[in-house]
Amino acid sequence: KKMIAFWINFISENPVVYQLIHTEANPEGISNRLIYYDYLTSSLPVFKKNMISQNNDTKIKSVNFYSVFYGIMGYIDGIFIKWYRNDRQYNLRDEIPGIEEVLFHGILEKDQNI
Repeated sequence: KKMIAFWINFISENPVVYQLIHTEANPEGISNRLIYYDYLTSSLPVFKKNMISQNNDTKIKSVNFYSVFYGIMGYIDGIFIKWYRNDRQYNLRDEIPGIEEVLFHGILEKDQNI
């Protein structure tokens, strides 16, 4: 939850920087987003350690750190795109409860099969 709130606050306060991370490529032709995500995964040892600890305490499902990280970031990227396409007309922080709900509890109502 702390990582999601931190990231949403960063995006809200720096939308142009975040858009540049998404749209620009460096001279080698590699997406800045890939470079930035690689930087984040190597710079987040506390997040990774916390996730592994919660996994060991059986608070979360046993999944790969990178799968979880990229899943969270990908979902937040989608929320950013929606917010940006709506001309940033609402407070991006208002999305945090919905992000947490989907990421931590999924999209199905209880006891639903599809």
